[in-house]
Amino acid sequence: MNEFQKAFDIDSIYIKNSIREETYNKKDILNELKVISWNIGRGYICDEIITYIKEINPDVLLLQEVDWNNDRTLNKDIAQEVCDELGFQGVYAIEFFELNSIFRGNKRRGGGVHGNVIISRFPINNARRIALPEIYSWNKPRNPLYLSAFLEKRKGGRCALAASIEVNGEDIDFITTHFEDKAGGAEGRFFQFTELMKHFKQISKPLIIGSDFNTHANLFSVVFGIERKRGLRQRNIILPECAWWKSYVLPPLNLFEQHKCNETTFSLGPFSWKLDWLLSRSIPTINSYVGKSKASDHKPLIATYKIKE
Repeated sequence: MNEFQKAFDIDSIYIKNSIREETYNKKDILNELKVISWNIGRGYICDEIITYIKEINPDVLLLQEVDWNNDRTLNKDIAQEVCDELGFQGVYAIEFFELNSIFRGNKRRGGGVHGNVIISRFPINNARRIALPEIYSWNKPRNPLYLSAFLEKRKGGRCALAASIEVNGEDIDFITTHFEDKAGGAEGRFFQFTELMKHFKQISKPLIIGSDFNTHANLFSVVFGIERKRGLRQRNIILPECAWWKSYVLPPLNLFEQHKCNETTFSLGPFSWKLDWLLSRSIPTINSYVGKSKASDHKPLIATYKIKE
């Protein structure tokens, strides 16, 4: 690792910015809360990402794949730039140290860190990094189907970033996370999810989760050997992973999302999937939609929630 990377502790939370007075007044009473969840694809097109976010005007941002001081994104602190433009506070959790090597092309050049971010109009409390079970060893990549893992030398592991934000005197828990897609298939992602939710057992407390769950399992991916076929209750190779989550995984935990499985968020050639999710519990959804920005290879998800006055 280089000197920049050696200065960091993977288990620590890094604060971005303080809230500007004009963006927050503790005496304000809100009727609605707007949230955006977005895998920003490292932040290659940072200016366009910020422009789109300002157009949406969210209160809370749940971001994945956020670069900090990597050569591929011009050594920018992407989260800090977003916070500066909005006047919001942010917290950053490291997933990976992006180690440079001779195998990385310009599009993959590292030298910094890569992680998940929560950015908020309101003060952020109790931010913590939650390590997820290792499904794929990035330190010792094994699956030759995923050449990028061999080309992108990394140190670290998948994680969730969680925090509490007080709105109208009530604490709402927020999570941003990114599940593994390089091994384990739907079974691995389900395991990461169940381990994460052990930290959030209080069904009655408001919770919002923004995530790239990488839910791309379907008949095509199984037939071509990308996905595992076994081990999950109520799931067969005919049922797409998204439909399985909506029917069997989320309801017992009182978690819901209005976006349909055909509202896809990621495309590769003629194929498209719903990889990204914006879930809520114990907080009513007023409306939600899939954004149209092309500033990332993933589309953003936006939802507005009803807040107790």
